[in-house]
Amino acid sequence: MQRLWLTANAHGLAFQPMTAMLYVFARMDGGGAGLDERDRREFAHARVEYLRLFAVNSGDAEVLAFRLGVAAPPTARSLRRPLAEILELRD
Repeated sequence: MQRLWLTANAHGLAFQPMTAMLYVFARMDGGGAGLDERDRREFAHARVEYLRLFAVNSGDAEVLAFRLGVAAPPTARSLRRPLAEILELRD
């Protein structure tokens, strides 16, 4: 997954993981515990649309969904510590 993400970025593509949706679908498969009726209806409809777009067979493990697109360069970057500050190599 990391290789895919880095390759997409190297080609100027934006990569956005979208795993929360899959977790909710798994919750719905188990009865939707903790969700109110309105949410269960909306997620059930979203699941129908998702299955219309993607071939998912019974028993398949849906591990990760992601959005891929073209985006402007980031306007800010996360702060990073220098590698030497967090990594020590020993022989």
